[in-house]
Amino acid sequence: MQVKFDYIVKLFLTILFYLRFVNKLKPGSVPKIHTHGGPIKLRENIGLFQNAARAYGVDDSEVFQAVDCFDKQNIQQVTVSFY
Repeated sequence: MQVKFDYIVKLFLTILFYLRFVNKLKPGSVPKIHTHGGPIKLRENIGLFQNAARAYGVDDSEVFQAVDCFDKQNIQQVTVSFY
């Protein structure tokens, strides 16, 4: 179970980094970033990232699904979304 926890922590920090980065590019574009909380807050941050990515022109077909990121199912699609 420790591996899953470590992954969740790294994922949470990565999403926080990208959300803060988006807010630096366009202040206020992500109105509420959850900086602590459990899996529900992480999923909300993932949704915020997805919305921000779409707002910056990332095509829907390139935006990963939250379940792919959270459950490590389709890592290739997650990677495409980040890059």
